Amino acid sequence: MNWLRLLPLLVFILPLVAACNDRTDSTFEVPKPPEESSGDPYSRPTADEMRIVLPRDAIPAIFEPTFLTVSEANEVYGDDEPIIGVEIDGEAHAYSTIHLNGHEIVNDEIAGRKIAVTW
Repeated sequence: MNWLRLLPLLVFILPLVAACNDRTDSTFEVPKPPEESSGDPYSRPTADEMRIVLPRDAIPAIFEPTFLTVSEANEVYGDDEPIIGVEIDGEAHAYSTIHLNGHEIVNDEIAGRKIAVTW
């Protein structure tokens, strides 16, 4: 009856052992990129054809955000403007997701707590 205590352990270990099996006789093939561009606009680019659009850290974070009053924001933004709203201890800030498209992160402080708003 002691082997029954090992059953849960075996149920956990056997799949791990099977997943770690390093078989080199795989039956599937990895597709290779075409040697020449096919001219098909929907084909995937090869590594040589890929271009970097923005270098690393090219999208600056906002470290000292400024805010509009509610009446000012109502004049600038439409009713359907998507925002991220944060409220802590009765203090609220709203962040325009359209504005965040160009920054992706805002480092802010609300009610004495430091926060990071990401998009």
